[in-house]
Amino acid sequence: MPTIPDGYNVQPIGPVLGYDDANNEFDSSLVTANDNGSALERLEDIKEKMGRCVSLGQAAASLTGTATKFTITGIVKIERLGALVTTVLPAGANTLKFSFTPTGKTATDLCAATDTASAAAQQLFLVDGVKATVLTKCADVGVGVLAANANMPLILGPGVIQTIYSAGPPATGAVTLFVEYEPLVPGAVIT
Repeated sequence: MPTIPDGYNVQPIGPVLGYDDANNEFDSSLVTANDNGSALERLEDIKEKMGRCVSLGQAAASLTGTATKFTITGIVKIERLGALVTTVLPAGANTLKFSFTPTGKTATDLCAATDTASAAAQQLFLVDGVKATVLTKCADVGVGVLAANANMPLILGPGVIQTIYSAGPPATGAVTLFVEYEPLVPGAVIT
């Protein structure tokens, strides 16, 4: 592959987009995110700013008391946080809410508790962004509308997101917890 003459640049000319492997002369290890840099730097910047989603399946046995479900590193903007019932929850006086505990500090509720008794499969529960508002049980099974999280996003720093389930674990049932977020600082992630 031809190169620019010495004194100018030693990078190869020609295609530089592709896999960073033995079949490509380009080494992308020094490319960093930059919103006004080269095309590759801009792509890295877009990738870092894209929303991400993490989900966690929970069987009935893990739905009890206060339990850490997600860990935040860095600063993130939470677009959606909630639960999808995947297996019917039985009748009973059970309530669910989410809380956030910043690293080294005390917990703060992200919503008030709502009743989950007899929740159907595909029932959605969403945090609406107001701490005093109950966890929204969406009116139509399987459908979450914008109004259900009208006051989002939430900005959270390093810490953990917990579920608080009011009673002992239900005999049957399962949910998938999910959080959609955007990192606000390099390296910010939810696991």
